[in-house]
Amino acid sequence: MIMKKALFIISLRYPLINAINIKMHELQDKPADIILDDTIRTDSHQLADNLRKAQIFDKVFFTNPSGYKGLKNFFQNFNINNSFLKACHGSYKNLKLKYLYKTNPLAYLNNLVISGGKIDLTLYDDVYICSQTKISWICLNHLSNNNQISNINLIEEGLSIYTKNDIIHQYSSKYFNQKTIIHLYEPDLIGYNIQLKNISFKKIKKISFNDTILINKVNNIFGYNFNYNFDDKIIFFEQVFEPMPDYYNNKFLRFILYNSYKKHLKEHYFFLDKINIINSLVSVLMNNKLINKFHIKLHPRTKKGITNNLLSYIIGDQSNSHTIPWEVYCMNQKFKNNLWITILSSSVLNRVLCFEEINNIKFIFLYKCTEHFNIKLPAFEKFCINFSNKYNCSIIIPNNLVELEKQILQITSQTGGLTKGYKPMLPASI
Repeated sequence: MIMKKALFIISLRYPLINAINIKMHELQDKPADIILDDTIRTDSHQLADNLRKAQIFDKVFFTNPSGYKGLKNFFQNFNINNSFLKACHGSYKNLKLKYLYKTNPLAYLNNLVISGGKIDLTLYDDVYICSQTKISWICLNHLSNNNQISNINLIEEGLSIYTKNDIIHQYSSKYFNQKTIIHLYEPDLIGYNIQLKNISFKKIKKISFNDTILINKVNNIFGYNFNYNFDDKIIFFEQVFEPMPDYYNNKFLRFILYNSYKKHLKEHYFFLDKINIINSLVSVLMNNKLINKFHIKLHPRTKKGITNNLLSYIIGDQSNSHTIPWEVYCMNQKFKNNLWITILSSSVLNRVLCFEEINNIKFIFLYKCTEHFNIKLPAFEKFCINFSNKYNCSIIIPNNLVELEKQILQITSQTGGLTKGYKPMLPASI
């Protein structure tokens, strides 16, 4: 009798690390396949190839959930050398995909597979997921409707699962015959009450610096080869907010793509907020002779969301090393006496959440210092208080840039440079 497999469906880089961790430490003896349900980036094909070479999963299916480049992409990136007929063919294939999605979901699924072969869902009796895409829903619906699974395993993807329960309720109501198990590094930091019979939480094994097998495999998968001393540094964690695309300078395209234009306009305001914050931070650090400690970690999906005056501060390079998830750096660096700053990037806290060894790192969130991010986040702030108390570390949320400068100066003026022995209270506004 053929042993049934587990199926992992992953759409982001950090959850991929968590999936690898779970497979290697919880499912060592169970065969498993994985679907990389990820928007195609410059390194996506190489990532899939590296994951196959690591031999953690039996099969690695690489899909293209975004579909094909059609007429919309043709007009957005108009170039006389681009083929109009090829764009028409791309739009035709996208229409075909929409038809298959409604009439034959399994055919739709396999039409999106770029490499790895055909996906046969009859092989699986267990599923681990961190993806809310059409591919993931097709797989879950098939496995659930055919009574192949008793559990749905959700893998931690960031801080949102600790502060919001809407996704959990969605799974609980949609798949009420299955038990939904949420895999987290710190289940006791959940900031809400769940009173649903088919929901439970399970702790993910924290990553150890002594786990050289896991670390070496992850390094090879993501192509990590970065030799730099990150002790005594101030690092800003950028988020994906891109400027308005150039093609919207064309009034005709702005008119025919108006809904898309409105979406980009909102993102453009966030982009301006981000750049203003980073420039203000650079100015503070320059004025206080701390700029030599400063670096920027770009988000892996950032393309044009950083200005030329900030390129020299980027960790790695803009076209390659910045696509490596921060958690991979955390596996290989100690980060002694660091100050990590962000507007609202959850990855800054993963160094503490995911790892056994905790170094002296302070965290600053700047969403209250911005014009368009400036929102109230009581659930997040409650999480920060619980997090700070549990790990005896500082999370600072200044109300404005004046408070930010005061906090930075207070931290860096302590004996021993950055962060030694410094634990301020969270702002009274929380």
